[in-house]
Amino acid sequence: MDGNFLVFVNFSIVAKDVSTTLEQLGVGIPMVAGTEEEALALMADLTEGASLRLAVVQLSPEAFMHSALRPQLEQRGAHVILMHDSVHVSETPPPYPVLAVPFFTEDLEQMVAGFATRL
Repeated sequence: MDGNFLVFVNFSIVAKDVSTTLEQLGVGIPMVAGTEEEALALMADLTEGASLRLAVVQLSPEAFMHSALRPQLEQRGAHVILMHDSVHVSETPPPYPVLAVPFFTEDLEQMVAGFATRL
């Protein structure tokens, strides 16, 4: 496995399921956080030049756009999947894919497959 991935989900059982799924897909080494502060601290602990391939973040698209986490993930070049319980259909789609909660493992796998050539 090459690189790391971040799972920021506030329900530990869901975080574990997402993390296990991503590990099985060969995405990398998991970094699991239950709060935005924990996620930022984990990212700060990464060594210089360490790869952060993917982040699954439990925030609405609006909250993520104003989050301190967004610029950190963008700076590291991480692909982002947002996880949220309500996906609003609008004329302009959000800049990041949104995994609607509740979801099946297959839904997450399908989203990751969309990044497969770039991970």
